[in-house]
Amino acid sequence: MMKRLLMYLLIVGVITSCDDFLEVGPNTSELDTELVFENDNTAIAALEAIYHELQSDGFASGNIQSITFLGNTLSDDNEEYSITNDRYEFYVNNIRVDNGTNNSIWSSAYKQLYNVNALLEGITDNVHLSEETKNRIEGEAKFLRAFIYYYLAHLYDGVPLVVTTDYHINQSLPRTAVIDIYNQIQLDLEDALIYLPEDYTHSDGEHIRPTKYAVYTLMARIALWQNEYDQAIRFASEVIDSGKYELIALDEVFKANSNESIWQLVPVVPNVGAHEGATYILENNPSISNSASSQALTEDFQTIWEIDDARYDNWINVYSEGTNNYYYPFKYKIKNGGDSEEYSMVMRFAELYLIRAEAYAKSGSTQEALDDLNIIRNRAGLTDWGLADVTDIDQVVLDERRRELFSEWGHRWLDLKRFGKLDEVLGQKKPTWRPHAKLLPIPEQDILRNPFLTQNPGY
Repeated sequence: MMKRLLMYLLIVGVITSCDDFLEVGPNTSELDTELVFENDNTAIAALEAIYHELQSDGFASGNIQSITFLGNTLSDDNEEYSITNDRYEFYVNNIRVDNGTNNSIWSSAYKQLYNVNALLEGITDNVHLSEETKNRIEGEAKFLRAFIYYYLAHLYDGVPLVVTTDYHINQSLPRTAVIDIYNQIQLDLEDALIYLPEDYTHSDGEHIRPTKYAVYTLMARIALWQNEYDQAIRFASEVIDSGKYELIALDEVFKANSNESIWQLVPVVPNVGAHEGATYILENNPSISNSASSQALTEDFQTIWEIDDARYDNWINVYSEGTNNYYYPFKYKIKNGGDSEEYSMVMRFAELYLIRAEAYAKSGSTQEALDDLNIIRNRAGLTDWGLADVTDIDQVVLDERRRELFSEWGHRWLDLKRFGKLDEVLGQKKPTWRPHAKLLPIPEQDILRNPFLTQNPGY
């Protein structure tokens, strides 16, 4: 056990040694490369190190620098009470180009892109690794690369498309058009679909590694953004009809390896639990200085619920101080401790019904859209919507996504963008809203390093 731990820590140091893709020079020696890819065990340890890094900090972590937390802050679901931190600029949608939190999203994403590219290069023509190991690494690394670019493209629009570890190429890359990023995502997902298994055979049955159904989920999301609704329906149906997942009791959803989880990340600090619980659960007034738990749900968010919606009772809690009530997301029940009873949810089954409902609605198939929405509603203890209840099926879908997916992976922010409603919704709710805030700024330090990298309009 100790030998395996030491090997893992060494691989983490080798494979995650860069800070920013524009800062990365030739930082891996031949000795490093030989160490990481000398046998199956070390190569798999390097792959596992990336998942460790994803959950540790940055855009995928679920902490205060993650897309989950900041996506809520950008949209109309959460109010930020601490006006002295970088996160407040996300809340008022007025982000400086040197905002450190924004830079964390960008740099942590590109750090992991460097790492997956290093893995893909390391398995190429490698005679020391088994075909099984090379296939596994290719499938998971290409899925991870597609997953990262999905978020970069939708937060920043065109971004540098990095598919190599070559410093001389990466240091002067211009922005790549989103359509070309989509094409790269599609190519990577098609390859991942070949190599990834249907079951969690690479993780001893735990839902902590991507499978073919994580690929189909990401394909379905991309199809929605490209208005390819038949494809979105097909990919979502692959997951729904697989029989491998199910909607479960609301208080069980975010537990480790729940039957609703398609892909989760394991908390990296023993006996601490998922970052989402630590950052969202309030045990103090959110306006206390230097508190990581500095947000509460907006009053507007409190108005969107039907009576008897079990999600409100199970997934929202309140901290009271005097006459003040601060409501907060309570999908994760453990703030500290818990021996990893909860894993950080990245993809879950309920989203596939919502994706398919949106695709049906956009295709004019209102009844089919309602059928899928009603499956979600029924799990929440609500009765079916009928055609007579609906005047705007697109709005119904958008509202249901808000209720089901709040506080998860910036869904609300991305949904408002995809539906073309950011100006309409945030323009009414936030006096500081400006249309250029639909995109985050490219970090200033990267603009200064790379003369070919341009800034988003308005910054």
